[in-house]
Amino acid sequence: TKCDAVKPAVPSKPAISDPSNESKGIKISWKKAANADGYYVYRKTGKGKFQKVAAVKKASAVSWMDTSVKSKNGTVYQYQVYAYKGSVKSKASAAKTIIRLTANKISSVKNVKGKKLQVTWTKNAKSGGYEVQYATGNKFKGAKVAKVSGAKKVSKTITGIKKGKTYYVRVRCCKTSGKTKSYSCWSNVKTVKISK
Repeated sequence: TKCDAVKPAVPSKPAISDPSNESKGIKISWKKAANADGYYVYRKTGKGKFQKVAAVKKASAVSWMDTSVKSKNGTVYQYQVYAYKGSVKSKASAAKTIIRLTANKISSVKNVKGKKLQVTWTKNAKSGGYEVQYATGNKFKGAKVAKVSGAKKVSKTITGIKKGKTYYVRVRCCKTSGKTKSYSCWSNVKTVKISK
């Protein structure tokens, strides 16, 4: 009797997380798939087609950084991940959408009279708005967020803060495309002591 050729086990479909904007590019993360030798990352730009952009040759890998999109501010991308075992490929993960948003910088943080915090930052013309995060600790535990809509407004005066405290402040861009809301990574951090 002839032996049937043993087919390699099909790797399980990877569970992909929402991609994130980092300073170096877009980070794609997933959960480790069973029976995998490695992973293929596919990317779709705008209304184009999915194309393979990376072969991650490590079964234990759970993320990949797309550095090629670092400067593509405002571009909409979709990502999918496949696991592979030899020449056998899993089903595609769910597709995840992200808008590439490059980080802005805080220009100044000032304490103005009346226990107010005035924050100014650089404009990202491709963003839909900004989030200003402020806290009394550098880990931003229990931080509060002030939202600013529109790309043009690049300053915010925050009230209701405590005199005598030092505040840590950072800013990020945000934009919505369909049901997807994307954020840039956080800006540099600036501090200010509230004395008036």
